[in-house]
Amino acid sequence: MEPRVFFSSHAFRVSAVEAERYYQKGMKAEGMPWETAMYPLAHLVLKEGIEKCPLELAELDEIACIVIPRVAIPPDIFKAHSCHAAKHGGVPVEEMNTTFQRQCLDILLRFPHLGMFVKQHSHHTLELTRPSEGDMQHNILNAYAWYRSKGLNTMFSMIMTRHAMMPKWFIHAHALGKENQNVELGQVTVIADNHPLCMDARKKPYYDTQEGAEWCDRNKAALRAAGFQISRQFLPRGYRRYIISYEKESVVMVLPPDFPLKPVRVFRIIDAQKNMFAPLPLPGQWQQQNAFSRLGMLELARHYQSLLCEHGG
Repeated sequence: MEPRVFFSSHAFRVSAVEAERYYQKGMKAEGMPWETAMYPLAHLVLKEGIEKCPLELAELDEIACIVIPRVAIPPDIFKAHSCHAAKHGGVPVEEMNTTFQRQCLDILLRFPHLGMFVKQHSHHTLELTRPSEGDMQHNILNAYAWYRSKGLNTMFSMIMTRHAMMPKWFIHAHALGKENQNVELGQVTVIADNHPLCMDARKKPYYDTQEGAEWCDRNKAALRAAGFQISRQFLPRGYRRYIISYEKESVVMVLPPDFPLKPVRVFRIIDAQKNMFAPLPLPGQWQQQNAFSRLGMLELARHYQSLLCEHGG
């Protein structure tokens, strides 16, 4: 079963207003509607039993749904849209990327569960519900590195179409299949802003709660006090990672935003520059516990030190 795509009523409304604005700008300027582009910020929900983090690539058939509560719209100064395509222009690409990425980052910092792995643009007739050949070549198939950097082995594309006689818009969802073919996912489903799926997409990750933040800081201090070399960073979609270096080995522990309700993922680092990691099994107690008070990263670090260094992996 293909994944479903949900838009919050807010995200759908923002999309429709922007698409209609450029439709009318084109009609006024040259008697033809202009296309426009925007970037939905989405929460990825994997199927039951699939536990993958951004260091692993989620396949299309492993995804239950994506939930879109926010849409990022590039400022008009960066647009060179027409009736043929929604292109960027007007300022140097570097300036556009810096400014727009900062705009998106501001949203992602407020809602860390969200990720930027969806592209969306408008077509001006109801018949054009799928990506064109030009869309596939210039916006989708060439975005390989972009969507893989988010931990996906697929990319989602949204095509907006308009009713011919009234300002009523529809959004049609698509994704890349395993052979880089377009997979039609149907029209998106619009849900209320307070729907449980939207609430989950906007909730705080564990490290932004008081209990989670205290747990993180306490465990970081304990690891350093025990002599471990560690670094702590954020990953896409609300994940957090701890890199722990031993004498000749290093491991990365990736904690999901729903930790400890969902388990940590641990990998031996083979070549970080090439994103080469080997998954390691969790010790039994870490597979069974789901309370902060019963989980300590120092114990976990010592377990993998023994496994990799003392017993040779």
